[in-house]
Amino acid sequence: MPKNGTTVLVVDDDPAFAESMAHMIKAAGYEEVVALNGADGLRSARELIPALVLCDLSMPGLGGVEVLRLLRDDPATTHIPRIMMSGHVFQHLNGIAADDFLAKPIVPSTIHRLLNQFVKRTDENN
Repeated sequence: MPKNGTTVLVVDDDPAFAESMAHMIKAAGYEEVVALNGADGLRSARELIPALVLCDLSMPGLGGVEVLRLLRDDPATTHIPRIMMSGHVFQHLNGIAADDFLAKPIVPSTIHRLLNQFVKRTDENN
């Protein structure tokens, strides 16, 4: 039940990367909201109920793993698909409350495919 069915929340402490992601999301036809730290990202997700959350792994303070876990464990946000982003490569997502993983750097075609995949899935579940 996203309040904002085409809104994608980007949580990343790198302003240049977050802006780049926002441009790719907008170019794909979605609305974007950027949070530059985990606490703001968590707050934005709870207020906006976006269709998708893209969250960086490593951030000072509240890190990405914790942000995604808190979103998963909150009944109001548990249904929101969560994608972890990082420059570090993972073999699996066990123990991380993410639906998918994006390795940085991220190219527009990957963003377009994932946005269409996850936002469509969200719409179908509501």
